Amino acid sequence: MNFTRYLRKRFNTVYFPEDHGKTQDLPPYEFRRSHRAKRLQIRVLPPDRVEVVLPLGCSENRAHALVRDRIDWIMRALQKVSERTPKIHTQFPITLHFTAIDEAWRIIREANSHPSRVSLTENEGMLTLGGATLQEELCISVLKTWLIQKGKKELISWFDKVSDEVKLPYNKISVRGQKTRWGSCSGQKNISLNYKLLFLSPEQVRYLFIHELSHTRHMNHSQAFWALVGKLEHNYKNLDKSLNHAMHEQVPGWLHGTHALGGCPRIESLLRKS
Repeated sequence: MNFTRYLRKRFNTVYFPEDHGKTQDLPPYEFRRSHRAKRLQIRVLPPDRVEVVLPLGCSENRAHALVRDRIDWIMRALQKVSERTPKIHTQFPITLHFTAIDEAWRIIREANSHPSRVSLTENEGMLTLGGATLQEELCISVLKTWLIQKGKKELISWFDKVSDEVKLPYNKISVRGQKTRWGSCSGQKNISLNYKLLFLSPEQVRYLFIHELSHTRHMNHSQAFWALVGKLEHNYKNLDKSLNHAMHEQVPGWLHGTHALGGCPRIESLLRKS
């Protein structure tokens, strides 16, 4: 396989219909290959993304044909997602409230005292930013780094307790700032959690932990998987549904940045049997 073909298979490819001789009525859409996908699937994601998920072995020509065939559904779904996507306010934060652990922090920006570097000090529920405090992007980057560390401190020990409680061990764990996922579990039973879980309710966080731990036994969303989840969390259906919009309704808008609405899975989806 040459390098160009490798890149196309490894990463998403965005298609602009006018560049490919398609009808101008089609919106831009992107392909993503998934080893988990069983069917060709179209998903419409906030605020206006169209993603086509291809199972392994599915041709791009077939995916293009599905998009053309389903243009009316796609346009209706785009309109529906746009109407129910809340407007994001991105003003610089003055507080942080972690609902998951019932903890609040004040954010203080000192007078600008450095051209290019931002410092952060932590003291009794207060985060103080110093240095280049007029550069909001730098300040937010520093806050995000702190949030990852905060997530590691609070979420990993909590996850360990749930793992012991439900008797589902895992291999390794990390905390990151994913844009579209609350968490994931690899085939090697490695867990990845999103620090944004700190802004959810304790019930939502615990459910997410159970969901990912259940993947250590079932690496799919089969009936057996959901049976295990249901055994460990009786209210899993409502909690799972609540996570669909939580990224935009419960996480502060300034954490999303320009790609804030890059993903909130299963907003609108269309499946086709392969």
